[in-house]
Amino acid sequence: MAHDYIGSVIEQRLNRREVLQSALLATTLPFASWAASPVAGKLNFSAIAGSTDDRVVLPPGYTHDVVIRWGDALSSRVPDMHTADIPRGSLLQPDAARHQSQQFGSNCDAIHFFQLNAGSRSTQGVLCVNNEYTNDWLMYPGRKQVFGSDPQHVREHILKYPSIVSMSKAAHGISVVEVHKRRAQWSYQKDSKYNRRITADTLIEIKGPARGYTWMKTHADPSGTRVQGTFGNCAGGRTPWGTYLSAEENIQDYFGNFAGFYARKDIDLSVVAAHQRWRMWSDVSPYGWDVVDKRFDAKVEPNEAFRFGWIIEVDPLNPGKPPVKRTALGRFAHEAASPIVAANGKVAVYMGDDDKFEYVYKFVSARHFDAKQPHANADLLDEGILYAARFDADGRGEWLPLVYNPDGPLNAANGFRNQAEVLIKARAAADLLGATMMDRPEDVEPNPLTGKIYIVCTRNESRTDVNQQGNYGHRRIDLGPNAANPRGRNLWGHIIELSENDDDHSAVKFT
Repeated sequence: MAHDYIGSVIEQRLNRREVLQSALLATTLPFASWAASPVAGKLNFSAIAGSTDDRVVLPPGYTHDVVIRWGDALSSRVPDMHTADIPRGSLLQPDAARHQSQQFGSNCDAIHFFQLNAGSRSTQGVLCVNNEYTNDWLMYPGRKQVFGSDPQHVREHILKYPSIVSMSKAAHGISVVEVHKRRAQWSYQKDSKYNRRITADTLIEIKGPARGYTWMKTHADPSGTRVQGTFGNCAGGRTPWGTYLSAEENIQDYFGNFAGFYARKDIDLSVVAAHQRWRMWSDVSPYGWDVVDKRFDAKVEPNEAFRFGWIIEVDPLNPGKPPVKRTALGRFAHEAASPIVAANGKVAVYMGDDDKFEYVYKFVSARHFDAKQPHANADLLDEGILYAARFDADGRGEWLPLVYNPDGPLNAANGFRNQAEVLIKARAAADLLGATMMDRPEDVEPNPLTGKIYIVCTRNESRTDVNQQGNYGHRRIDLGPNAANPRGRNLWGHIIELSENDDDHSAVKFT
């Protein structure tokens, strides 16, 4: 029965052809004016053959513009990067990291456009683009794959070429760049006052309930209020007041020497549990930054990892304003941060934790959005309630508040001494409250027209066909199917439509 549930529902509602036509029309029509006009009810382009060519292949009558490439200089102070020089070791040179910190970054994920001129068809604006990770085996001669490599190889390679770490840190983070359309072609504006890189070394403010908490303090930042950098930036979002939200995801890939940390005699066992819940136990991290940069060495800086895994807010039109990590939105492998204004004026932000058997979250602001005064919303995301979703078998569900309460369940007796720890250990708090473990909720998006919420679950090949106990994420859990994730060995993922009660995005119940 579990295998057939999703398929049976779809078969009753729509056949495959209807699904494809509806989905493709919905995504294509808004851009139809850029090509020939569509015939009513049909897609107006000729099919193209599959291709393995290293080029963009489009139907007849369609064109594309290369707006900006990895390594293109945002400023005239540095040169463009030439990919033909990479096999000869150009990225190992002394100036490579400095240049990269002013060049467009690597491996783009979330992209959001912020217009600079009025009108629905703005031809000038600022792009915010996440640069999630680096392909080190393509960037540095002699380097093997990042994942699955022998830790000894990583250590030896980094020790031989320590400049790799500063170069790779500069390629991570966020690129902010001005773009414009002239003579029907899009391109970027070098030397724009808006252009900047936010990298793994950029100073970022910490705000919200976890600001200044003990676990956020390090040797470099004894106040726990400013963190150096961001990385693993995956999906994101755009706030109603015109700022960019960037989601830190797989931070566990950047920290190492946990064996050394766990061997210390003076460690706080609750800190150990918090790191293990993130599956942090590498001797040498896949990227190897910990080999030469000791802030990524867990034995030296056990709290540094707590300063990552947050949502970052960037003001794209105010380059002098530092980015901010909004800790009220919780710490987990963030995928997406999708805001929508609720009927009562509060702002709800929908998020997913992109790992197997993790959760869907929603943050609801304490204060109301002020459309007339955008600057009044500057710290709107610092106060509010973070919820995790529980999906029930009858098609209903409830948002469970992750709020510290001395009377329980999120209290000291259960491992949470205050609200900062609840948010830092959001995964463990959701475990305790009984939220529903999902099949990698990779994106959560509100439909701005209908208010419906769409949760896209990527897959979960570790989910079993029947209910049985097993280990994942340093916990003993039920690996079997549930109402919201009904297929064992879910290889292809699924989509869930969620309707908030009374169409209220601040509601605590849904269907």
